[in-house]
Amino acid sequence: MSSTELRHAIELEDEVRRAIEATDDVAVARQHVRAVVLERNAKRVPDDIEVEVVDAGGVGAEWVVSPLDPERRVVVFVHGGGFTLGSAAESRELTARLARASQARVLALDIRLAPEARFPAPIDDVLAAFRWLVADGADPREIALVGESTGAAAVLAAAVALRDAGEAGPGAVALLSPVLDLRAPDQDLARGAELYRGDAPADDPRVSPVLADLDGLPPLFVQAGTADTAAAAAAELARRAEEAGVVVVHQEWEGMIHRWQTHPHVYDATRAVHQVGDFLLRRIGPGYVPVQPAA
Repeated sequence: MSSTELRHAIELEDEVRRAIEATDDVAVARQHVRAVVLERNAKRVPDDIEVEVVDAGGVGAEWVVSPLDPERRVVVFVHGGGFTLGSAAESRELTARLARASQARVLALDIRLAPEARFPAPIDDVLAAFRWLVADGADPREIALVGESTGAAAVLAAAVALRDAGEAGPGAVALLSPVLDLRAPDQDLARGAELYRGDAPADDPRVSPVLADLDGLPPLFVQAGTADTAAAAAAELARRAEEAGVVVVHQEWEGMIHRWQTHPHVYDATRAVHQVGDFLLRRIGPGYVPVQPAA
């Protein structure tokens, strides 16, 4: 990333941070951030992207579909936002790029947020949407779970929950700038983490999935920037997953900040999302998913 690109990305993140810090009221902060992000992304979603609002098993969601959309492959996407902020609409520019890169339909979830809904509400929402897809006829092997920032904790915990329940899990899991350890969150995340956890201990593996038993999970993609304070936990997760026998792709992008993938003007954000898409194509695409024999 050039110094100009990096400076601009940091300025945009600071703009969002100021909107959050301007009030102690979470609802007001959401309105401020939503206004900033939606205005910024209004002209960046291509005209050929189709969006349809749906109810995904009781979870608010939207389909984000590119012209490359196949009828079968699905990416379930969970946004970040410190457990208290964010929405599918605010992530639409990113999910549009993800839909094109992965050649899949993206089901972007409007997970429940703290403090109105605390742990494990976001995890339950991911599980409900996944089960809704499967009940509707989707092949679990052709579904990927993708989470960004704090959304990554929800999708990873959901994949573990599906394994523990003995249910068919997704064909792949991808974590973008994941926040996986709430035992000592950084200052920007501390307030949201406390609202999210409630009475649940920070060392509960469902709260801090860096501590989870990773045996038997599907192929895992972990992408973090070296300038991100959450990168150490991402690296720890990748190491533990490899030790558990999980197929892992772990990328550390030099100089990248938290959530750099959300900044489309940054060249390395485009490259990063393309590499996520390539991983998903290799793991849930037609070259990987075995074809069921005819009955």
